[in-house]
Amino acid sequence: MQPTPVAAPRGFAVHFALLAACLIAIVAVGASPPVDDGRLPAPAQLHQMYDAGQYRACLRQIAHVMPLGIPYKGYDRFDLLLLRGDCLLRLEDPATAHFAYTAAMESPVPEQAHLARAMALLIARSVKMTYLPRVTLEAGDAFDIGNPASRGKAFASLLQDEMREDQPEIDHALSAENLVPIREALPKLADLYAVERTATGRDTTVRPILKAVGARARELISRELELQEQHIRAVEKRANQNIGYPVASRGFWWWGGVSRRGLYTADRRELRDLIDYLGQVEQTTLDGQRIARSFDGDVKAWDPLIREASRVLEHARNVLDAE
Repeated sequence: MQPTPVAAPRGFAVHFALLAACLIAIVAVGASPPVDDGRLPAPAQLHQMYDAGQYRACLRQIAHVMPLGIPYKGYDRFDLLLLRGDCLLRLEDPATAHFAYTAAMESPVPEQAHLARAMALLIARSVKMTYLPRVTLEAGDAFDIGNPASRGKAFASLLQDEMREDQPEIDHALSAENLVPIREALPKLADLYAVERTATGRDTTVRPILKAVGARARELISRELELQEQHIRAVEKRANQNIGYPVASRGFWWWGGVSRRGLYTADRRELRDLIDYLGQVEQTTLDGQRIARSFDGDVKAWDPLIREASRVLEHARNVLDAE
């Protein structure tokens, strides 16, 4: 005998229908912007709000057109992030502004990325919304980083300070005999380049340094890849050697033939360490090309090294995987 189905109370069905309608509405709102009836401000209007000093209203509208950090179609995410950072600085919230500028550093537009990087560094080097020069601090030399009118002087002082502080590492990178000093110097050089471009609109100071460090890095990487390729071939040659092996017959041991030696435990450990290192070398080539692209440097000069780093890394993996 089949049990008689129990009908849901009428009130439950009504509430369920209302809940479903609300969920559909929420999904619809999250999936697309409201109908363009004037409620969504144009990008130019957002900048006008900022220029008019309406920082809180501007932040609310940015949140409206960029829900969950993803802007609606027609809006530049990185422009919104930069504007958000500017508003937060005006409202004396440098910590949150730093997050916005850091996110904007991923912009594919070099000028946006440079500005974002320079602003993030300026905030990191400031105390309580004020940048104090470290090279030539005189009476009155205290720059309010929230005020765009004083940022030019702040950036100029920041460039001098960072150049003086980073000079030993730059010199070390230029004369390096291995890639470690160069890898450590690259982020600081990227900072310096961004600050100079933001402060002066030019790159006459940092560009020659970047080019020289890049040339030194390519020279070292090429040399290192050649050495590591020889290393891999030596391990591979040892593994492919034929060695004799004994067999037992009638209580006696005899040499039964030869077989491939294969990799020993030490060989496998050596190859694993080498693969990790070559992965770092490959990443250095990619970082070098990315930085070259950011300052309109010689991007193509990195292409052969990137291919060679990938090939040598793959060779090491194949030798290890052959076992």
